[in-house]
Amino acid sequence: MPRTLIISAGPVNSPGIGPATGDLGHVDWSDLTGDPKGLPRPDIITISSNSGSSYFSGLAAGWTDANGHILPNLLKQYGRNANDYSKIAATGFSAGHGLFGPLLDRDGDSIDAAVLFDSCFTGKGPQSHPSNGKDGYASFGARAIRGEKLLVLTSSHGVNGPDLVATATGSECALESFRRAMATAGGNDEPFAVPAGIPTNRPQGNFYGPKGITSEVETHRDGNFFVMDYADAYYHGEHINFLSTSIVQAFMVPYLSTGEIPGLVGGGTLETFSKIPIWQILLGVAAAGVVIYGGMQLAKRRKANPILGPAPSPMPYKHDNQVMRLAMYEPSASAHQSGQIYFAEIEKKIRYGKNGRLLKTPKIEKIPGAGDNVVAFLDYHVLPGTRHLGPKGRASNGSDAIYIDYMATRNDFYGRGYAKALVQKLYADHADAAWIDWGSILHDAAAKLFFRQRREGQLTTIGKL
Repeated sequence: MPRTLIISAGPVNSPGIGPATGDLGHVDWSDLTGDPKGLPRPDIITISSNSGSSYFSGLAAGWTDANGHILPNLLKQYGRNANDYSKIAATGFSAGHGLFGPLLDRDGDSIDAAVLFDSCFTGKGPQSHPSNGKDGYASFGARAIRGEKLLVLTSSHGVNGPDLVATATGSECALESFRRAMATAGGNDEPFAVPAGIPTNRPQGNFYGPKGITSEVETHRDGNFFVMDYADAYYHGEHINFLSTSIVQAFMVPYLSTGEIPGLVGGGTLETFSKIPIWQILLGVAAAGVVIYGGMQLAKRRKANPILGPAPSPMPYKHDNQVMRLAMYEPSASAHQSGQIYFAEIEKKIRYGKNGRLLKTPKIEKIPGAGDNVVAFLDYHVLPGTRHLGPKGRASNGSDAIYIDYMATRNDFYGRGYAKALVQKLYADHADAAWIDWGSILHDAAAKLFFRQRREGQLTTIGKL
């Protein structure tokens, strides 16, 4: 039978070699292979490094082909071909998110399942530091909610040892990715009963774990998207050493073999078409036809959303250039989602100083919002041509260049092409620019637009992935 390929990335153990229990070599694959001994074992590509997420995002950038895909060159690097496998899955830990984020976003069609262990980070700061989640997790998660894929995320507060300050956005990142996926696919956030064999709280004496903590895992589920937020019940490193084997066993193995996860009932049953009466399927198809027809009629009547600006951006930046903003205005938009950074005005408590120590009195920092009914924006500034060098050190011959400082879309308005419209507006307004510099591209959706402009645009487009 065709084999399954599993891509494992992050500071992980090699399959069948490392002694830690997080090693994939300890997983019983018999349900997947149909053999009592679990043979033939899945083919496992291990991409391991302790160099941080920038190492893995660098791999993703280096493997990206002209069409924006990563998987073909990744497989080629390791001497594999996608046609040799019936299923492809991803698993890993921590800094592997630098690869997993763009991989799931751009090659989600080719990947069946992803089970990732405390591998969702978008910044550093205290535990409550806001996070926009990961684009790849949100897009792949929306497909999981619709039953097309499986996505399981575990998360923590990012602490790596006792009495250490939380330095990463683990829990916030995973939960925001989940919320974004729900906003795209629709559905409900429901708790689920953790499958037997998976730890739900900490036994005393584990690893370097905190003593006396009795908090249990908080679960979130919509369709086939599962989040298990351990918060501070388990430290970051313990997700790969103590949680991973049982979670891969309970979720990935049965899903890859049958498309279902046993034991999830009462808000956790994964139904397949074979279990649904035919009359329900036909009724659903008929209802979908009505919705699609109505949507087509609405699209015909809807006028293009007005783009406001350019006008000075309300956001503070660390350089002295005048930053301008293009904003997408949606008259029918409801109130801003509570707490969504850069759209709703929020107050952030600064509890830790620059040295990482707890402040005696927290400082309050106000982060401005985007204004009423603004659902997307793009901030940029002009680079005077006489002061800057362009790609490969070339001067701009006196023409101004453009630098994109930041762009964002409200979570509940993803997938409507607003960011694309803003980028097209920027390029049209500055058609005579020497080049447009996207700076460091941190989100997968922005990377898609970047590659589109490189392929189709008339202006020189540069940036760092």
